Amino acid sequence: RAARYIEILPLREREQLAKTSEKLREKENALLEEQQMQKDYEEYIETWVHEIKIPLSLMTLLLDNRREEMSPLLYQRMLYISNQMSEYVTQILYYARLKASHKDYRFEPVSLRECCGEILEQYGTLLREEQIRPSLNVKDIHVLTDRKGLLFILAQAVSNACKYKDDRKEEKILCLSGSLLTEENAICLSIHDNGIGVKRADFPFLFDRGFTGDTDERKRKATGMGLYLAGQMAKNLHIELSVGSVYRESFTLTLKFPVVHMQ
Repeated sequence: RAARYIEILPLREREQLAKTSEKLREKENALLEEQQMQKDYEEYIETWVHEIKIPLSLMTLLLDNRREEMSPLLYQRMLYISNQMSEYVTQILYYARLKASHKDYRFEPVSLRECCGEILEQYGTLLREEQIRPSLNVKDIHVLTDRKGLLFILAQAVSNACKYKDDRKEEKILCLSGSLLTEENAICLSIHDNGIGVKRADFPFLFDRGFTGDTDERKRKATGMGLYLAGQMAKNLHIELSVGSVYRESFTLTLKFPVVHMQ
């Protein structure tokens, strides 16, 4: 029926219709090609991360088994490099996932205490080397979220505490605390440290991609991706992120989860 309708159109209109149809086909093919390229990119990143983790695991194993053969200074520097490489690998993986067209999040009841404990154990060696004393004050509160995504956000927070510790302070602390905010119908998790902090003027830009500030040599050398990725992940998981800091005294990252009544 459509073909018969087209045949009765004037020649000029048929030519315009043919040109329009051709442009639509070109756009559709370009879109399909772009989607395939995105899929190939995601698969490449996944494969690359899997492959690079093998030598990183070997490096960690060597550091654990040959620690006595190294000077304390060399061991600490190698450990820092190993952790930094692992963090960058994780960041690029999650960056690719955040940009993916398909988000494979799995929302389920997750224990905040277990997740916090897992991250502190993961960073245990680094925290000891940096002489940071961690404390966990989180009850067995459950939130509805994606476990891997939450662990990634927590890892960025703990990593920042290690990077921006204040060496002038005799006691360096990192405190993870959780509470139920009844009035706001929300669950709050705070990661607090007494590191170098940030200037209040930097607050609006902390979750911008590539922002590091210029107040400290370590910040000038940083990539500025950690809090950016944490912020993007939080948006996808419907977690409200906020920061508080007193410059040269402390820094606090707060995660606020909505209370979901699960049957």
